[in-house]
Amino acid sequence: MKLCAIVLAAGFSSRMGCNKLLMDYHGYPMAEYILYNLRRNQKWFEQIVVVSRLPFLEQLTHRYGFTYLHNPEPERGMGHSLALGVQQAGECDGFLMALADMPDLREGTIHTLCERFLADPDRITVPVFGGKRGNPVIFPSRLRAELEALDRDWGGRELIRRESDQLARVQVYDPGVLRDIDTREDLRWK
Repeated sequence: MKLCAIVLAAGFSSRMGCNKLLMDYHGYPMAEYILYNLRRNQKWFEQIVVVSRLPFLEQLTHRYGFTYLHNPEPERGMGHSLALGVQQAGECDGFLMALADMPDLREGTIHTLCERFLADPDRITVPVFGGKRGNPVIFPSRLRAELEALDRDWGGRELIRRESDQLARVQVYDPGVLRDIDTREDLRWK
């Protein structure tokens, strides 16, 4: 059994005032952390697709040996980016949706989520830290058609809400699953 990872990296960083994914974060561009962590967990993935609009991320994606997919309509939101990524992905048992603005996510958390999902591949798998649900999320392949039809900024939230009674909630000891960086204020807590 294998997964496909979809990295969402096409946003405008409007609250940051500049493209946050290119910003230095502990010596590396912020977006590089998720690529590094996925490569360290590559045994779980049939394919890793990075959905973006940035030439820099295209170069970085190719350097990691992953698939780059240009989003020509990033204004359509996260749901549209996720749909594009799933459409590009090959056959797999599930889709790990990762956000490129979560550099504090730990490598081992991805491993734990993948392991848990593959033990029960019919359920949406979510990390939980301190009683709060975070990211990344793994969607089963049975939801592929619905993921491919997503649009705007809903992403997979509606699917998660609809199946909330059936979620595989994985307790992790990783505050990084809750921490995406959107503003300069968020950077102060690094």
